[in-house]
Amino acid sequence: MGQITTDQSHSVMATLATNADWSQIDFEQSGLQDAIIRDPKGAGERFIAWLKNGGRMTIGEPKKIKLDHAHPFNPAEFIGNKGWTTWLGPADGDGLSGEPDQDSRE
Repeated sequence: MGQITTDQSHSVMATLATNADWSQIDFEQSGLQDAIIRDPKGAGERFIAWLKNGGRMTIGEPKKIKLDHAHPFNPAEFIGNKGWTTWLGPADGDGLSGEPDQDSRE
């Protein structure tokens, strides 16, 4: 495995830092800075995994998931992000009230 020099690593970091559109990230809402500071080793491991994947956001292999329609889908549990829910009501509504919008073909 070829090793990167310190100068090369600094060049990679500078390229990423100067070519990223930082205005697209709401750091307060995402808690990104706080998460990195609280878990710097984990953040470094995730960054290395991203670099090893060529800077692409591919997460695992595509999988089929059989849904059990006896129980409503819980996106917060599935995704692991509290506060997520399914769209409620009609497509042109606010998504916050009404019956869950579930496709019968799921």
